[in-house]
This record gives sequence, C-alpha cells and structure tokens, in this order.
Amino acid sequence: MLLEGNGQGSFAPVYARAARLEIQRGRPTLASDLLVEVMHRMRRGEEALDIALVTDDPAIALNLPLPRGLNPVAIIAERSTDTADPFLPIVGGIVDATSRIANDDLVIVDSERGRVWVNPTAEQIAALQAETFRPRILVDQASTPAETRSGRIIKVWAEVSSSWEAEAAVQEGADGLLLTGDGPLGTELMLSDDFVATLAPLTESIGGGDIALHLPPDSLDITGLVRFATHCRLRLLLDPKNLPAALLDLRQELADAVEAAADEDIRAQVPEISAFTDEPDYSLSEFADVFAPLSPDWTDPALLYGLPPVHLWAPNATIEMLTAQFTPEDPEEEPRLPPIAGFVVAPEVVLPLKEFIRTCE
Repeated sequence: MLLEGNGQGSFAPVYARAARLEIQRGRPTLASDLLVEVMHRMRRGEEALDIALVTDDPAIALNLPLPRGLNPVAIIAERSTDTADPFLPIVGGIVDATSRIANDDLVIVDSERGRVWVNPTAEQIAALQAETFRPRILVDQASTPAETRSGRIIKVWAEVSSSWEAEAAVQEGADGLLLTGDGPLGTELMLSDDFVATLAPLTESIGGGDIALHLPPDSLDITGLVRFATHCRLRLLLDPKNLPAALLDLRQELADAVEAAADEDIRAQVPEISAFTDEPDYSLSEFADVFAPLSPDWTDPALLYGLPPVHLWAPNATIEMLTAQFTPEDPEEEPRLPPIAGFVVAPEVVLPLKEFIRTCE
C-alpha cells in the first residue's frame, strides 16, 4: 500500500517497523508488547530495533523520550509540518495514518518524495537496498585537488572531444570533463539514441565523477540525460539567452524525470544547470555555477562578487599564457588568482596548471 503526503528532510529512503504512538493517561507511549519485546532484546544483547514512529502530531514524536533498544529512523504523521529534523526523515499529511498503519507493519519511508510504502513487496525492498551511485575516488598524486597557498581549492577541468582525450585528461589529473558538440564524441552523441552507451568512455575515465555537457538545447533528451546521471555527477552548460525552457521549468522537468526513473528503480541525481556565457550578469545567480571565457571581465574580483562559482574556460591557452596572465610584474610578489572556482583547459595543460595553482596565493 502506497501512502502519499509531504516530506521533510533530504534523506535516503529507510526501511523499518512501524510503531504507533498511543495516548495513555494523557501521555504518549508505545504499545506494551513492543516495550516488553525491546526489554528482552536488550537482555539478549541484540542490536537496537529500527522503528518508524506513527503519530497524529509529528512534534509529539520528535520530543518523545524512548527507552534504550529503540532506534527511531523516521516519523510518519497525519498532520502536515514544515519542520525538518536534521536526523530524522518526516512524512506528514498522511490521512488516517494511525489507523491505516498497524504496529509491526513494515514500512519504507521516503521523505524526499513524501511517500510511505506499507508492507512493501520484495521488489520494492530490493530496490531500496540497491546501491546508489557513488563516484570512484581517484587517489593517485595527479588527481589530488590543486590548493593555493592560502587554502583555496581550484578545480581544473579538461575540455575533451574524444574518448582517448578523456582518458588522457584523467591521467593528467583532471577534476572533471567538459564535452562540447564539436569533435567526434559530441557529434556521435547528438546522433545517438543512447546517451549512456555513447558516453560510457567518459564515465569510465572519470570514475563516475564530474561531467559537463555543452550541447545545443534542441539535442537535449531529458530521459537520456537522467539515465546518464546515474553514472556520474552531471551538469548541463546552457546559454542563459538560449534556454530550451524557463530555468525553473527546466529544473522541474529534470526533477520529474529523476522521480519517474526512481519508480523504475533507477536512481539518479538531478543534473545541475550551469550558465555558459561571456557576459557577467547578476541574473546568473539563478544558476548552479558559471563557465565563462578567460577575459579581464571574468578576472576582476569586483565583478565576480555576488555571482555563483565561476570556472574560467580557456581550452586553447597554453600553460605559458596562463601563468603569464596571473604572474605579477614585480618578481617579489606571489602569483595571485581571482576568486574563481576553477579552470577549463586542454588535457595537456591540466597537470602543469595544477602545479602552478599550488604556487599561487
């Protein structure tokens, strides 16, 4: 049985035993059978029992002291609430929750989607237990993030156009891969009906890490993008003046596609939407971050103030050009980088640029 309400808290779905709160002598408590069972479990040295508290008012459950041996992992409530707890997922607004969910029922509580499955099927439980996507951690020396002498982490992305470039970029220590519509892989992608298969070389190279796609808006297949996002941390680079839809509508379309995929037991993170532009503008604050060509406009700290994180795009720049850009004329002064989040460069520039960043303030 699926019950729907409003969820509070960004938590992974949890699986637990339902425990209804009862009012006895004016005070909330749990069923006596459950309390006796917990006492015996503790005597036998067993682990604490995970329970989902079922109540009329979520505030009562949040403030209820529980005996040792009970581990509350979620709250299911009849009343809606805007209160989020940092440790417990809450789904409120479940009509007649206390009469529709019995003690000892098994439940899956998904606070992100505001859903509760009562006595779920084996398939639903298996989907819950399936591993969600986790990027592979690259631990070699080249993959160590570049940190300035003042402690800022500056990401270095590589622009790639083929699978061999992607592999070379990662070997050089690229923190992310940016693919445009130019080049063999981008062209193949726009002609392909299968994002996942076409871009498999990128996800394999970067270990499921950061991938950005800068493609024509009319080539974006939302369903394909979401399925691809199960294999990496995906972001879409879009021109703010040429969006395929209003930004909020586009985000909602992506979120709806992720939810639809979850119904098929396909788990993905909602892709980020980044601005790809050459004009500093405070309307860019609506985007997750900004990718912009390296120019004086984008290195002036005063112009960068108030904008989302900015990545300077310089795929044609050599390491000599980049170091000259940020090295003061006075040899006694240390190189200093503007308040940016990262660079996008050619694969062969990644490693020397990371080494230069480590010498900067």
